[in-house]
Amino acid sequence: MDYSRYTVHDFVLDEYFQEWVFHPNQQNTLFWNQWLLRHPYQQKDVEEAKRLLLSLSFEEEEVTPREIVGLKSRVLQNISSNQTEPLHLGSIKPPYLKWAASVAVLLSLSVLFYFLLLPSPAMIEYRASYGEIKEIILPDGSQVTLNANSSIQYNADWKQQESRKVWLQGEAFFKVVKDSTPQEDLSANNTGSAALIARKFEVLTPELRIEVLGTQFNVRARHSATEVVLQEGNVQLSLLENREQPTLAMKPGERVIYSEQKLSQQVVEPEKYLSWRQNQLIFEDQSLAEVAQRLEDIYGVEVVFDDEQLQHMLFRGTVPSDNIEILLEALSGIYQIEISREEDVITFHAR
Repeated sequence: MDYSRYTVHDFVLDEYFQEWVFHPNQQNTLFWNQWLLRHPYQQKDVEEAKRLLLSLSFEEEEVTPREIVGLKSRVLQNISSNQTEPLHLGSIKPPYLKWAASVAVLLSLSVLFYFLLLPSPAMIEYRASYGEIKEIILPDGSQVTLNANSSIQYNADWKQQESRKVWLQGEAFFKVVKDSTPQEDLSANNTGSAALIARKFEVLTPELRIEVLGTQFNVRARHSATEVVLQEGNVQLSLLENREQPTLAMKPGERVIYSEQKLSQQVVEPEKYLSWRQNQLIFEDQSLAEVAQRLEDIYGVEVVFDDEQLQHMLFRGTVPSDNIEILLEALSGIYQIEISREEDVITFHAR
């Protein structure tokens, strides 16, 4: 099933999604959590669909999930055909409970389908393919530099949104401009006038929400981890899965990594983490395993080590990111190892 193009309406009507919402287990929870990691831009639709489904209040012994699924299908059919024939649930005892449950569910479904039948805003997407760096200007004038194998999405009705939300997969540098929207001031002294309200800019990854007004920062969201490096301005970080945890404020020159449910914060030189924008990769005592991971992320290749000991060797240096062969030649010369390549598979051989 291709869920990547699902709307809130589609999620609500999907039986496997309903099973996860109403009867979560290890299998469906693992599936949907992994799917959201690969499609973070649909986090909002998934949350809204869950909220709508859970708003259906009924006693489990009165109406079963299967009956709810059938009822929703028939409601859709009636909506599309404009029929007014009453809907009937299966036999449920006692009769007055059946009637009460039916009314409760139908009332909930009326509210549910009122929202579902409203058109959902379209998404605009930009992608940078393997080995490509792409410059993007957002509708508010903010600039985004997408690193290779990365993408962003935002709502087509960007200017009508209360906040400027961008969903990121991969790595990007953001240069955010301040933006405001008119909001009617209804105070006694300013009846009917309009006040300018600053609009937040939010970058959402599978793990973090990054909120700013105007600033410059780099975000890398790959492999169930998010890294934020702040070059200028201020940002606020919050966890998507744990909203009770207080937000974390960053200052220029700081780097924050969220991985394995842990936040770490340190002072760094931002330029070293932004070097990819000038087609450079800077490695500072990073293992060949980490170097290999960057190659896979940027070029879409597979790196294989025929000797596991090679993975632990440390590499320090600056190499061009737009020419993988130069990096491979440098690694081969420094470590006196053989590196072979067959199409998209690169193998490190111990001599």
